[in-house]
Amino acid sequence: MQPKVASWNMKQQLGRRFELTRGKYLCPKCRKRELTFQDTGMCID
Repeated sequence: MQPKVASWNMKQQLGRRFELTRGKYLCPKCRKRELTFQDTGMCID
């Protein structure tokens, strides 16, 4: 199992929890499984 980068508790709205891991994801632009995410610490918009 990959380490988590972020997670969202959506149990009330969608009945489940979402987790974003350090794995590779499908890039919507190039359609290759090379999109990655990393934790950069706390960020507030």
